[in-house]
Amino acid sequence: MNRNIYLKNRNYYQNRIRHILKYVSVENASVLDVACGEMLLYKMEGSRMKSYLGIDQIDYQNHPLFIHGDILDFQLENQVPVDFIFLLGILDHLNYPQKIKLLDTYKNLFSKKMVVSQFNEAAWYYNKDLEKYKAVNLNSYFQKDAIQWIYLLKLPLLPYVWNLTNAPKWIQKASTETIALISKATL
Repeated sequence: MNRNIYLKNRNYYQNRIRHILKYVSVENASVLDVACGEMLLYKMEGSRMKSYLGIDQIDYQNHPLFIHGDILDFQLENQVPVDFIFLLGILDHLNYPQKIKLLDTYKNLFSKKMVVSQFNEAAWYYNKDLEKYKAVNLNSYFQKDAIQWIYLLKLPLLPYVWNLTNAPKWIQKASTETIALISKATL
C-alpha cells in the first residue's frame, strides 16, 4: 500500500475513534477490541483503561495485549463480560451470515456497551447490488437493548471525519458510516 494512503487511512481511524470517545469513556474500563488492527484504540487510550485485549485475524502486532486469532470463533477464557467491546470496521468486510455469527459470538460478552460500526446502507451512493454484504439491522438484532447512534462522514482518501449526529435527518442519511453504541437493557 502506498505510504500516503496508509497514513491517511490511519488518521481517519484515529479521527473516528476520537469522535466515538466523545460519547464513550473507557476510563477504568475493561475493553475487548475485535479486529483491532494496529491497536489504535489502545495506543490512544490504553493508559486510562483498567484492561485491554485486542484480537485480529491479521498478525499486526507483537504485543502481550494482542491475540492473533479467528475473530469469528474467539472465546474469552473466563467468560466474564468486559465493560466494552469495540467492533469497528469489521462488519463491512464480512458477508451477512458471518456478520450474524460475529454478533452472536460477542453479544453476551459486554456489560456496559458494544460499539459497532457499519457502512450506511441508507445512503444514496450505497451499491444495492452487494446483497450478500448487506448491513445488519442492529435495531432488530438488539431489540431488547438501547442503541445510541453516531453518524460519521468520510470522503475517500481524506483523513477527515465529520460527525453528522446532530445534523438534520436528511443530512445524516448522507453519512458513510453509522456507529451503534449498544447498552444492555436494564431490568
